[in-house]
Amino acid sequence: MNFLAALILTVALVVDAEDLHCDPDTQFEQGGECCKMCPPGQKMQASLESCSEPRCQPCRENEYQDKYTKDNTCKLQPYCDPNKNFKEAVDMKTTVKHVCSCKDGFHCSSRECITCVAHTPCGVGFGVQTKGSHMSDTVCEECRHGTFSNESSAEDACWTWTECGVGFYVEKAGTNRSDNICVKDRGHVIAIVIGVLCAAVAVVVVLCSVESLGPESFTPIRQEETRTPVETEDIGITENGNCVVQEHGNAVKLSRQESQMDTTTEHSTLFSSSSEGKSSCERLNSL
Repeated sequence: MNFLAALILTVALVVDAEDLHCDPDTQFEQGGECCKMCPPGQKMQASLESCSEPRCQPCRENEYQDKYTKDNTCKLQPYCDPNKNFKEAVDMKTTVKHVCSCKDGFHCSSRECITCVAHTPCGVGFGVQTKGSHMSDTVCEECRHGTFSNESSAEDACWTWTECGVGFYVEKAGTNRSDNICVKDRGHVIAIVIGVLCAAVAVVVVLCSVESLGPESFTPIRQEETRTPVETEDIGITENGNCVVQEHGNAVKLSRQESQMDTTTEHSTLFSSSSEGKSSCERLNSL
């Protein structure tokens, strides 16, 4: 009879336990009840006075608890050793585990990140394709045609060759290790200098020629006056002994003295074009 009663009680307890549906993330089962856990960042005190309202206590500095717990202790934060090239840990929270980070220019030496090592610099003729990160090293690539790298660097990609501007030309083409060397184009300067020298030589030659000829070579030459023939119709002698030339129907008197004047005078210019008339008058006046 006692055995039967004990069996019935055990079955009842098992059935009650199976009917409990405690939240596995925030609750735990105790004494046939669903008891609350302490939230992240806290720990539970040793004595549990109430299953529904547990006594919790915050984690201390350099401790954390990243999930609900019924434990009465918090976990220790990892130590980021600066001697292993880790950054100094600051503003660590009690609700999450702090992840140690490598200093700038360093990356984890292994998956476990026990220590940090420096990024590999890309050598001369190579540039950075992908910069190193906390977990990975630098990825380098050889500089392509038109680019160069003349120093080792874990930061810089390949540089583009310099394009020589107007008035400059490439004296030496670049390589994957050196840039183009641009030099000022002096061709136009040389052309100007040659032009000036030629002009100076020409001026000297002209001056020497003028000096060798002398001033008499530049005596003005009188241009012969163009004389238009004058048609004469008749030549006669007046009662006073003056010569008369009939020109285009006009009678012109010439005295004996005027007929003998130089042909360069103003009167002779009037009749210089009629050379035959003058000659005739002179012959008549001489009689």
